[in-house]
Amino acid sequence: MTDERRKGDRGGGLHVQGGLRIRNLTLSFDPATGDLVDPSMITEVRTDTFHHWLQIAAQASDDAADARNAAIEADDDDEAFNRALEREFRASTIAIAAAAFAVDAFYGSVLLHASQTRIDAKSRDGSIFETLKHAFSLSGERQAALREPLRVMFRLRDRAVHPRAAWVAPTRHPVFNLLMEPRFVEYTVENAVNAQLLARRLIWACLQAPKREHIDLAAWCEALKDSVAEPPPSAGLASPQ
Repeated sequence: MTDERRKGDRGGGLHVQGGLRIRNLTLSFDPATGDLVDPSMITEVRTDTFHHWLQIAAQASDDAADARNAAIEADDDDEAFNRALEREFRASTIAIAAAAFAVDAFYGSVLLHASQTRIDAKSRDGSIFETLKHAFSLSGERQAALREPLRVMFRLRDRAVHPRAAWVAPTRHPVFNLLMEPRFVEYTVENAVNAQLLARRLIWACLQAPKREHIDLAAWCEALKDSVAEPPPSAGLASPQ
């Protein structure tokens, strides 16, 4: 009789794509035969998610660029223009949110490896930035270049999650020269690209420079420092109105 398995069933076992740790491994042998009997262990798995969010942000920013090109090519086709504009908004929202999630996920992993570096501030981006300053050797110049764009990125993320419900004045789009809802001027391909580059640059800079007194953190960074390629500099993000 053949062993019939349902579709998708891969036969059991352990599938690992992140980290694997085995603890409390105990081997017992039969004194008469020398055979291994009753092995016991604790198997654990873990993964970091920041690099997945970086990939999502990069893909979404590419999608936003495609939508912008479609909007430009729409000419007098208002329906095509509207569809492309909505596509750019949605893709840019995903890219900006994913970039913020990447930084937040990286921050969470840092705390796992160096909980003593945690510094609480009045805002989420403030807590993240102050903690990363405490955990990594970031020059004053680099801190100054990263701080305000990080604040704007999280402001855009927060507004995507908690949109304004009030009536607001329309904003002029710098490319299309039309007054429109502010969301179409804030969640743009420019902000999408700059947000994902900002997240990459911040994470890359940190992975290269952990403070050596944080031994576990330094070992973690050493293993991951080539996982994020150095990105080109990003321009500042346009602050929400």
